[in-house]
Amino acid sequence: MPPSIDTVQSWQGRTMVDPAGDKLGTIDAIYLDDETGQPEWATATRGLFSAKAAFVPLAGAQDMGESVQVPYDKQQVTDAPSPQADGSLSQDDKAELYRHYGLEYTESRSDSGLPAGTPDRDTVGRDTSGPTTDDAMTRSEEELRVGTETRERGPAQLRKS
Repeated sequence: MPPSIDTVQSWQGRTMVDPAGDKLGTIDAIYLDDETGQPEWATATRGLFSAKAAFVPLAGAQDMGESVQVPYDKQQVTDAPSPQADGSLSQDDKAELYRHYGLEYTESRSDSGLPAGTPDRDTVGRDTSGPTTDDAMTRSEEELRVGTETRERGPAQLRKS
């Protein structure tokens, strides 16, 4: 399970290491799941001049104080696909990264907002549709939930005018 958003906010700029303690790079960015808003991936930038960023899953990542340890070895992270993401990853890029790290990936969604294949309610009662609906009354309710969420998007780009 990935760490919470509160936990990963402090990880940017820290060193990411593999299980053997080998440096994988510096955590440059955190990517959130579009649907849940939870942290899913981090980019670890390695190299001073080439600055190649590797996407690494945050599931299983652990805060080690000065560094963040992930359960993937240096070679697997080095060999990972490096999609060009400008703020988000495409479904194809995500699927390729999941395959590379040996993780299960699915795009299936349901209209109810529940996982695909999950019934949205138990069906109880009798059918009141048809020619004898004068004696029936349908009652429905809608509930609106409104809130705000604060997300760190990175440093602002400023320039002199």
